[in-house]
Amino acid sequence: MLILRSALNGSLNEYIPTNGRLSEPVSRIVFRKIIAAIKYAAYVEPNGIIHPNLLPSSILIDKYR
Repeated sequence: MLILRSALNGSLNEYIPTNGRLSEPVSRIVFRKIIAAIKYAAYVEPNGIIHPNLLPSSILIDKYR
């Protein structure tokens, strides 16, 4: 629940239809953050957890500039 409260703009799946496509520079930032999260979950987290179903609906947006 705490994660949902901080994701003020909902998921990527909700954001794009409402606000249109992300620009290429913003898409690169989002992609890099997704990769960083996957690397953290797979290699830094002691349990080595990886999300089994990576979809736009499972990518939460905290803020957008």
